[in-house]
Amino acid sequence: MSCFLFRLGSSARVSPHRANRLFQSIPRDLHSSSRLFENPQPLFQAAASRIFSPDRLSLLRLSSSTRPVFHKIRSSWASRGTQQVGRTRPPSGRTGKNWNAGGSGGRGGLFKFLDQIPEDFLFWGILATNGVVFLMWLGASRTQMYSNDSSDLKFMVNNFMCSWSNLYAGRIWTMITNMFSHKDLSHILFNCFTFYFLGQPVIRLLGTKRFLGLWFGSGLMTNSSSLFWNPKAANVHSHGSSGCINGIMAFLACTAPTMKFLIWGIVPVPAWLLVSGLFAYDLYGTVNHSRSGVDTAGHVGGTIGGVAYYLGMVFRIIR
Repeated sequence: MSCFLFRLGSSARVSPHRANRLFQSIPRDLHSSSRLFENPQPLFQAAASRIFSPDRLSLLRLSSSTRPVFHKIRSSWASRGTQQVGRTRPPSGRTGKNWNAGGSGGRGGLFKFLDQIPEDFLFWGILATNGVVFLMWLGASRTQMYSNDSSDLKFMVNNFMCSWSNLYAGRIWTMITNMFSHKDLSHILFNCFTFYFLGQPVIRLLGTKRFLGLWFGSGLMTNSSSLFWNPKAANVHSHGSSGCINGIMAFLACTAPTMKFLIWGIVPVPAWLLVSGLFAYDLYGTVNHSRSGVDTAGHVGGTIGGVAYYLGMVFRIIR
């Protein structure tokens, strides 16, 4: 992930079969939004316009040929006579809590409070958390450099990096905290730049609860694959949100394969080709150990996590 900078291009096209399967997996409270089915384009434009500068970037949009797909889905739900359950998503830009009570039971009901987190708050909160942890790393490094005191640096290694030694010591929270941890300026800039352009449209699409599931699911898959691949004796320490961002990219590529990603903001590449190429590149680096200092095994796991999350929604395992 640190090799490229991405932003979204235009012309996202969703096949009828893929759109039908995916949006059937999203609860009906999302389906009830007339903005999505009468004209899906403004929904994506509203999300994209919040982060894209119109004078520099083209808006993410759905092709007009996809609109009949959403009309067909909406009609099929109406014919079943289903009733709306759960909350009603507020119009774009409103983050109030005047949503209808209720919700699905089971695991979805247990975590339904997560959908009450304002989408903008989640988006900027993730960026801010990464920034705060980076400043903690910077302070710890400066303390060691100028005071020859490594206690702060040791604290950061023990609490914000995932490794076998930390797990053996009982610091299982590092499986989560390392997703927001960057100690190099280039590392955090590359990851946050990519998240800035990919994060908010996906949050708008999935809602905060399911986006958090995608983020942490991909991150846990990243850490698990890293720990599995790297021997315990090597005690490799990994950190960064690259795996989570790989999961977001993989989810987008499954949802809209022909969506254009612009490498370095210039070269347009279809999402399916870019994600497949990065996956092959990371897999090659993992097997041949050709990229020292980069946890390519974690990148592979993050991509698999994003694809798995998409499949979980398609087959209604994730609700």
